[in-house]
Amino acid sequence: MYGMLNPLTDQMRRSILFSKERGGGSVLNPELIQEAKNAILSTQSGYPQRSVIYYGECRSEKMELLNCIESMANAVGALCCRVDTSSFKKTFIEDAMNLLKNDIEYWLLTDLTDILVCIGKSAKRSKKVVCFLSADLHLLSTKDLGELISAIHRCNQLRLPIILFGTGHTKILRSAGNARSYAERLFEFREI
Repeated sequence: MYGMLNPLTDQMRRSILFSKERGGGSVLNPELIQEAKNAILSTQSGYPQRSVIYYGECRSEKMELLNCIESMANAVGALCCRVDTSSFKKTFIEDAMNLLKNDIEYWLLTDLTDILVCIGKSAKRSKKVVCFLSADLHLLSTKDLGELISAIHRCNQLRLPIILFGTGHTKILRSAGNARSYAERLFEFREI
């Protein structure tokens, strides 16, 4: 009766997220960076926001977006940590060591949730927000992705100032759902 609504074409989605420069290259839509900035500032104020996973086929655009988010986050005073998916847990432990120089308890931590909670508590005491940036989340094993989702969930429950901006291939949607059923409520998935 109402007819079918035409879904956005790939080109229309791309034009929403990226605008064309006169020279033919693409420029990030400033609204994406503003949304990330608002999420970081809200999280820093004690109002945790959903972490964001950008997904799609074009890796270079996702990397460009993460770089812009990192620059903006540094500009507003966030503590930024790039997380390498190839050495996932090791990276978080090293970041904990760098961020929590004055805390002793993190040396004994091996569980990712405990590590992120410790980082979050330290950040809260220092009135900072921690912004984790990670590319290629689809490369994580189901176990590691599940641990990450659980850790971010616990930090949100405790209202700790931690937020994750990640990227992945389109299969990250299925992987996240398989890892933890509540992933779709915890993360905002944005197609690029």
